[in-house]
Amino acid sequence: MFFIIAIVYGLNVLFTEGFATFKSEMGKSWREFWRRGFDFTGRTTRREFLLTWFSVPIGLLVIGLIAMFVLAISDIIGGILLIVLFIAFIVPAFAMYVRRYRRCWS
Repeated sequence: MFFIIAIVYGLNVLFTEGFATFKSEMGKSWREFWRRGFDFTGRTTRREFLLTWFSVPIGLLVIGLIAMFVLAISDIIGGILLIVLFIAFIVPAFAMYVRRYRRCWS
């Protein structure tokens, strides 16, 4: 459900503000997702939240393709890499949910 809303919101930003703004916002949301990955204290705006959920799957697709290539070469190293990437994604996502929850209920 979040992904569908994020797609609609991302396309709205793309068509109303232009491609250059959309591209810079996507990059900024990707950097903020990883930079504030362990920050459970602040707040996340709706725009940051939805654009992150629009950009993170694209980045994870690229990282996943690299991990699958490594998995094809070596089963053990590729499996460990996929587990590490999964854990590395879960913590920042949970932190962003906590920050968004604070923003919605304050």
